Amino acid sequence: MKKLATKHYWIKLKNGKRLSFLYFVTVTGFLSSLLLTTDAWSENRTYPLTPVISNFSLGHTTQNSLFWIFIFTLTISLISKKYRRTLVSLSLISLVILVLMDVTRLQPWVFHYGAILFSFSWFLNYKGVTNLNLLDTARIVVGGIYFWSGVQKINPYFIAYVFPWFTQKIWEPFGETGATLFVVLGMLVPFIEASFAVGFFSKKYRSLSIVGATSMIILVLTAIGPLGHNWNSSVWPWNIGIFSMVIVLFFGAHFSFKEFLKRQRKNFVGILAFLVFWIMPAGNLIGLTDHYLSWSLYTGKVPEATMYGNMGLLKSLSNEAEDGSLLFSSWTMSDFNMVPYPEVRVFENVFKQTCQQFPEQKLKLEISNKDYGFIAKEEILNYECN
Repeated sequence: MKKLATKHYWIKLKNGKRLSFLYFVTVTGFLSSLLLTTDAWSENRTYPLTPVISNFSLGHTTQNSLFWIFIFTLTISLISKKYRRTLVSLSLISLVILVLMDVTRLQPWVFHYGAILFSFSWFLNYKGVTNLNLLDTARIVVGGIYFWSGVQKINPYFIAYVFPWFTQKIWEPFGETGATLFVVLGMLVPFIEASFAVGFFSKKYRSLSIVGATSMIILVLTAIGPLGHNWNSSVWPWNIGIFSMVIVLFFGAHFSFKEFLKRQRKNFVGILAFLVFWIMPAGNLIGLTDHYLSWSLYTGKVPEATMYGNMGLLKSLSNEAEDGSLLFSSWTMSDFNMVPYPEVRVFENVFKQTCQQFPEQKLKLEISNKDYGFIAKEEILNYECN
């Protein structure tokens, strides 16, 4: 009996340690990306705010206060385990209000980290919820992100344009041979990435999936990091964070897929995570769910917007303007180090506000709206201020 009790205690301690590491990765990753995008969380920017609820605004001072409350409570929660749930709850309240004031703040990493933090807050009924339940919930979240990130890349835009650009700095020194090799790799990447999610939950293929995820993080950081395009630094910590979660959640785990499914029957938090991170993204394929809530990142499928007008005005909005045009992704990156929230309604709202701010200017907007499915179809939408 003594032996069994010791063994049981070791297993419990192991799950507790994993959960502690999970929290540390979540908070440090979140804080790192937030500090790289501070202007996005205030009105100290030229790209207009787009409220989730029309005209919802609490003013510049309130936004700044909420942002720093969020930073402060999350930071303190790292060292104050006793008040962690209260601090995390205050953080999430601040975060929700800030996102309601501007949907552009709802970046994929914000959605991901916010979901993990929810598990550590008072908003979750902890009665009957074990450390293992919370770890399994995080596993479902991470698996869903990997799965749909792969599925969303099964489209001609990714293979023909996005992946060759994404990896250009890697294959360019090898000329046509390198380009051909990476075109072939681009055709396989969506299936490889999606297969990681399946492998994580398989006792037989778990180690192989972790090795594959390791290779992928090296490729991604090489491509968009300082040695590559040096693009969108706000997601560098997130890429490291989600890979770290793979290690924390799956490395050394010994459960089989059947065992994992069996223990989810009473894990209501895991079921909720499955609905949000595995089922909800399918709505994007028929236009029901937003791209960033469906893990359509670097896929080539998201809408892109370009504004045309007086070069002097465009330059005052962003130094990235050229030839009388300003790409919205360049605008937001130069303004507050984030990519825009890629939905037609958001681009329309931003353009409308810009027209109202500069009524004397003759501005035009062009939105390239791709088809939601797997076939290459593109619609060009054109707007003028009047």
